[in-house]
This record gives sequence, structure tokens and C-alpha cells, in this order.
Amino acid sequence: MTLPLPPHGGANAPIENLIPADQVEASRLAAAKLPPIVVSDADLSTVRRLGDGALTPLTGFMTSAVYNRVLKDETIDVDGTAYAWGIPLALPITVDERGEIAIGKSARLLDQRGHVVAILDVEDVWDWDKDAYNTAVYGTERTDHPGARIALDDPREVLVGGRIHVFPWKRDTNDVVQKYAFSPAETRAKLAASGWEAAVAFQTRNPLHRAHEYAMVAGCERLTAQGLKAGVVLNPLVGETKSDDVPAATRMLTYEKLKSDRLLGQGDSDPEIWKKAGRDINDVFDLFALDIKMFYGGPREALMHAIYRQNYGFSHIVIGRKHADAPYDDGTNIWGDFDAQEKFKNLKGKLEIKPVNIGFAAYFEELGHVGLIEEHAPKGWKPVTVAGRILREMLQKGETPDPRIIRPETSAILIKAYADRAAKERNITWHHHSVSRQDRESLNKHRGATLWFTGLSGSGKSTLANELAGYLHEHGIRTYVLDGDNVRHGLNKDLGFSPDDRKENIRRIGEVAKLFTDSGVVNMTAFISPYREDRQIARDLQQGEDEFIEIYVEADLAVCEERDPKGLYKKARAGEIPQFTGISAPYEAPEDAEITVNTGTQSIVECIETIAQELTRRGVIRIG
Repeated sequence: MTLPLPPHGGANAPIENLIPADQVEASRLAAAKLPPIVVSDADLSTVRRLGDGALTPLTGFMTSAVYNRVLKDETIDVDGTAYAWGIPLALPITVDERGEIAIGKSARLLDQRGHVVAILDVEDVWDWDKDAYNTAVYGTERTDHPGARIALDDPREVLVGGRIHVFPWKRDTNDVVQKYAFSPAETRAKLAASGWEAAVAFQTRNPLHRAHEYAMVAGCERLTAQGLKAGVVLNPLVGETKSDDVPAATRMLTYEKLKSDRLLGQGDSDPEIWKKAGRDINDVFDLFALDIKMFYGGPREALMHAIYRQNYGFSHIVIGRKHADAPYDDGTNIWGDFDAQEKFKNLKGKLEIKPVNIGFAAYFEELGHVGLIEEHAPKGWKPVTVAGRILREMLQKGETPDPRIIRPETSAILIKAYADRAAKERNITWHHHSVSRQDRESLNKHRGATLWFTGLSGSGKSTLANELAGYLHEHGIRTYVLDGDNVRHGLNKDLGFSPDDRKENIRRIGEVAKLFTDSGVVNMTAFISPYREDRQIARDLQQGEDEFIEIYVEADLAVCEERDPKGLYKKARAGEIPQFTGISAPYEAPEDAEITVNTGTQSIVECIETIAQELTRRGVIRIG
């Protein structure tokens, strides 16, 4: 056997879809004129894996024909040959983004910070049937599990496919995660120089128990016992995972410790195998990271994990119990314990990388180390086990679990991580002041409140808020206007205009507005705040009656474009401003605002009178 293994799909080398260095500047200039599509952080990892060849033989996101073939047959076609493929990869986009792109034209892909990351040649656009996708990928119509929620919770409803041209990026070698995230070319070069005859990859998204470690040990020993010089690589997934999974940075510290201290297999490896081989397992153990998203897709995702590893040059991958598994919310299993192993026995297309099937493992007192349950349980021996929930609770309490379950070196890192997080939470305490809110409101002779103006750019939010502030000030009401542009000059100057940044922008201003309300001031926020969910978050921060009053400044898009005081609509129409609300990003109008005014049909004076009357009716202010 020769390393590295040829890539998937019959290619001679990984198919990179990177823009050549000498074309980067020209491509950036060209991209600036293209309609924008914003990719999530999870999508970004897929974009980059398309760029560096980790998804060979793909040259971009799948068209509907390829996508549907994968859903139905778990194969893709390359020059008339069927190759195995588990999960279809098309790019989700919003309905508004769909309206700006066209088949046969190109679009620019932006990350969450608004930076251009790729150019996509649009070949196909279609509605995303999420139910069909979830049923095919997860093999169940039930949706009460983490995998289904990935699609169902995604607000995007459209898919796009086409050839991709990815801008090169620089890997941060000072980052504990990224310094190990080698490209397929880098990994293949390392494997070629290793002197190994076989390379086993081990997939994980968790810190390692000794039973996890043993899957690597057993896999490598199996090949070594066959006379091969085999190496094993801990190849953790470090892309987007569930919020309750241990963060990748913390996990990488535990993996580094395992490697630097030569702990792999300590006490559990077979000394006879390694004595005969003339080496120790730690001599042929390495650590690489794989930046891909997690689908929690069980057998189909196990197949994808194998395809990735073949493209990185590995000859084998460990397929263990519950591979890529996540149960239903009630704790019952979606798949059988070894369904992923069965998947590789019934492939519908070609795949060169070989699975190394490893069963359950645990520490046996009678054995004195970790072994496979299938070999030792029939003897009547009892495995030493502990529930994952109990293990987490012990670590969170600072207690070191049984070293037969998890190595103390790993426990120490996890205990410190939990302690650091807890200390941070403990050190933040709400302080009550000697002067109460009631005292301030009594002095002011009015209540504190947040008037949350929302509407399209150009609807008149800032103008109306400032005019209302002047009117109230003349009547002895203490006011302050939190203007969107002003806040972005200081407090939120680090934020862009991606959906995530917009959410954080509103969250921060909601917290500031809450403090102003507590101070007894009538504060006014003039933000587009396009998403109902984000406005609800700001509302929920203030629980008192009439503390948060939403004011919808209604105006037709045509009216706002005609006004266009900053020339923003013109730039957005020209594609110079990505994700501009009302043009290339959505605006969700309030469904039940406390006050609605229309600056297209009402004068400023009429709007102010409407608002002042309602504030008086609600007892926030008293005028006259």
C-alpha cells in the first residue's frame, strides 16, 4: 500500500478551487460588482473545503440534480462511474438573495463580517425542501433531534448550486485549533514523508475517554499485527458543533497533552505487538484537525467522514459505535449502535478508503486495562463505566473522575476550563444603588421607558426620534436618543452588518436602553432592527409594564428610496453595500407594535402628536 491514498472520485490529486494568487486583486474588484450572498460560519468551512480540495471531486456546490441523486442513491456521478456520497452539499440562501442572482451569472460570497470569500457561478437555484432533506439524511420523519434542527432552524429557504472560486486565506498558526488544521496538500505531504504503509484517521468531536483512545489503539494495532507499518492520526472535527459540545479550543488542549506526553495507549496497548514491530504506538501517532461542520447524521455522516479522510490521503478510518450519533430529544436512539459500520458493507458507489470497525470498549478490572466489550463481557467480566452526565458534573465540581475512565491529564484540563468559565460567571454581580429607580422617577416627575423606533432606512426614525426628544424636553421630560449611526461610531464599531452582527448590535443596544430606563430617562433608539426575534430579545430585557414601547415608523420602500438621505439605496442597488435591509436583506415589520406612524402619509407633527398621546395614555409622561 502506498500513501497518500488517491483522492475520491478518480482524481489524481485533490481538486482545488482556489483563485490563483496573481488573480486575487482583479477577482476582488470584479466581485465588488456582483450581487452578495452571506454564508454562515458553518457554510464558510464548506466553502474553504471546496477551495482546498477536501471535497474532491466537487468543483462547487451541488446542483439540484446532483443534490437529489445523493438524497436518493447516496452517489455522485463522475464520467459515468458512481462514487459514494452521504450528504448533499448545496448553499442555503435567503429569498431576497435569490431575487438578486440569476442562473448563468455570478455572485460574491461574504462571510459574517462582510468580507468576500468566494465567487459562485450560479448554475441552479431551487426551493429547499427541508422535510425531504431531513427524512433522507437522518432516515426518520421525526424532527426532535439536533440534526433536523440544523435545517429547520435555518431561516434560509432556498438552495443554490454552481462552480466556486475561493479566495485564498491564511491559517493562524498561533491559534491552538487552526495550527493543526492542515490542508489536504499539507496532510498528504506529511503522510508521504511519514514512512507509513497505512494511515488510520480517528474522527471525534469530544474530549477522549480511555475507551475512545482504545479505538485508535486497536485500529492501529490491527494493521500493525498484519505486518504493516501503520500510523494513527487523531483527526478531530473542529468546525461548528452543538452549543453543549466542549469547545474545540479546549478539546485541542487535551489532544495536545495526549501527544506531547506520549499518553496514547499507556496501560492499554498490546506490548507484544509493539515489541515485535520494534516501535511504540506513540512513535506513529500524530494530531491533525479537520475544520468541517457537524451534521449529527449517523451512518450517512460516517460516509462523509471517510470521503474527507480519503481526500486528505488516509488509507483507513476508524468507524466505531454510534458514529456521528445524536439521539432523539427523549434519549432514544435514531440508529442502531453499529449502523455506520453496516453502511460501509452496502455502499452504492466506489470508495477507496477502508473502515476499521471497532466495537464498544471499557476498562475491565480482571484485565487490568481497557479492552473490547465483545471480547471480555462474555467471560462474565464487568466493564467500569460511568454516565456522561455524571462525568460532566464531576468535572464541573472540580472532582477528578476515575482514571480508569478518563486520564487525569485530560481531566485536569477540562476541570480548569469549567472552573474558568464558572469564575467568570461568579465575578459578575448586579449592584443595587442607594438611589432607586422610583426615587429618580419621582424627581423627574415621569417614568423611565425605552421607545424603540424601528423601520427601513430612510423611513424617518432618527428624524422623528430627535424631534420627539425636543418636544418632550420642552415639556420637562428627560430624554436621550440612542441613534444607530452614533452607536456604531463607538460602542458597536467592531460590528458589521451580517445577521449575527446585526443581532449582537441590537442585543448591546437593548442592554444600554435597559440601563437608561432604569435611570428614569425616556430613551429613544433609532435602529432599523430588521428582525422580530432580535427586537423581542430587547423587549424581554425590560419586564415592567410599558417599559419597552415599540414604535413602527412605517414608510413604503419606494418612499424610502426616493428620500435616500445617505445615498445608501443607490449603493445597495449597485451591489456596493452587501446585506442592505430592504434590498438584499429582509426587514420583518412588527406584527403588534404599541404605536405605528406612517411618515409617508403623516407629517412629523402628526406623528409626534400620535406618540405623545399614547405615552400619556400609558402613564409614561404627563404633559400640561
